[in-house]
Amino acid sequence: MGGADNLPGFEELSLGQLLETKTGYNVFIDNDANMMGMGEWIYGAAKGCSDIVFLTVGTGIGGALIINNELYGGYKNRGTELGHIIIRHEGLPCSCGSRGCFEAYASATALIDRYRFQNPDALESADGKYIIECYLQQEPAAVAAMTYHFDHMAAGIAGFINIFSPQKIVIGGGISEAGDFYIRELTKK
Repeated sequence: MGGADNLPGFEELSLGQLLETKTGYNVFIDNDANMMGMGEWIYGAAKGCSDIVFLTVGTGIGGALIINNELYGGYKNRGTELGHIIIRHEGLPCSCGSRGCFEAYASATALIDRYRFQNPDALESADGKYIIECYLQQEPAAVAAMTYHFDHMAAGIAGFINIFSPQKIVIGGGISEAGDFYIRELTKK
């Protein structure tokens, strides 16, 4: 039993049990980033690993931790908000209400904001995919925005490596579709 901060009114609802009863299937309910991380651990890029950090990079930054072959969620499963580690004291405001969070610097939303800062004439429809296309064509504003993104993404990842010493860091979410160049750029930092 539990609830979700972003779904008011669902406190103490046994949703898993309700779905099991209705469908006859075993049901496991958890945070979306945790489920994505488990999918990578069981079937994907981290299969066979006992310790991983999974990051989902999109509108925000979510994460999952597998520690010693177990999904770790912290007390009452409210932990592993990996996008909300502070990487800059009194830094940019974050959607969580704090300042200087990893998410405020390295999410796809932050990338778009940085691109628009670099290029005030940017199309209103400019999204991560568009910025990556411009980056690959070496458009200066996109190169500057992506460099800023890579710097902050690498800093956050280095912090997770220092804390958790995982066998693998796996990146998922919209940005993971950028292509192999993305990982190559991150490893240069």
